[in-house]
Amino acid sequence: MIRELLLKLPVAMEQVRDKDIVFDLDGTLIIGDLGETVFYHYLLEPSMESILPDDKNDLMNGPRECGRICRGKVAETMMQYDAFLADGQHKQAYMLAARWLGKKTVDHIRKYIRDVLEAGEDPVKIICQLETSEHKVVHRVVSVGAKLRPGMNELVSELQLNGARIWIVSASPQSVVEAFADWAGIPCPRILAVETTANGSELLRFPWGRAKADALRQAGVNHPLIAFGDTLGDSDMLAMASYPIVMADGDPALIAEARSRNWFVAGWFGP
Repeated sequence: MIRELLLKLPVAMEQVRDKDIVFDLDGTLIIGDLGETVFYHYLLEPSMESILPDDKNDLMNGPRECGRICRGKVAETMMQYDAFLADGQHKQAYMLAARWLGKKTVDHIRKYIRDVLEAGEDPVKIICQLETSEHKVVHRVVSVGAKLRPGMNELVSELQLNGARIWIVSASPQSVVEAFADWAGIPCPRILAVETTANGSELLRFPWGRAKADALRQAGVNHPLIAFGDTLGDSDMLAMASYPIVMADGDPALIAEARSRNWFVAGWFGP
C-alpha cells in the first residue's frame, strides 16, 4: 500500500527533506474524532459502561437503545456542549470539554487513547437518554471510537525517514493529540492543538478555521509543502500549502471547494 500511496503524492520523496508537511488529526490522520471520544468516555463514565471496543457488543451494527441513562450534571453538560456546537460557538464547546478532561491525569488519558487506537475499530453510534434535574428527557446519539486511517502511519513514517518536518494541527485538546502522536511515533514539539489555562477557564490556543493557519505562522511555518485536511475548518491551513490534499470522505463543502480551486482530493486512503 505505501508504495502506491507514494506514487500518488504530488511530490517525490526526494523533495520533502527539510520541508513542512501538515496534517489535521480527526477525520484525516484518523477515522473518527479522538477528542470527542475521550470527552464522551469520561463524561459518561459514571453513567455508562466504559466506551471501549470490547464493550460495544450489539452497538456494532448501528444506533439502538442502550438502556443507559445519564442524569443531572452529566446530562446538562452534554446538552450544553450540543447547544454550543449548534450555535457555532466552538470555542465554548471545547473549553467545556477541556475543563471536563482536566479532571483526569495525563497518564489516564494516554492509556485510554492507546487502548482505543490499538483496538483499531471503526467508530460506532450510541444512543444516550439524558435526564436533567428539571425532568427534561432528550435522546442523544454520540459517535465514539477512532482508528488510524489505513496507510497514514506508513506515509508519515516514510516522510520522516526522508527528512520532512511533520506537524499536526488540531482542534482536539493538546493532551489528546500528544497522546496520539506518542502512540504513532510523531515528535510532540510539532503539535498545535487546543490549550487552556490550568483550570480550563481561558483558551490559550484554539486552532480551528483561520486560527489553524495563524498557529502555523506563529510557529514559523508560512508555506508548508503539503497539507492534509477533511473539513472547512482546515481550508485556510490547506490554502497555505503548495499541495493541499483533501480526504475524499471529508466534508462535501470542502471537497467542492477543493475541486473549484484545483486541490487534490485523495481517494487513496481507505475508510
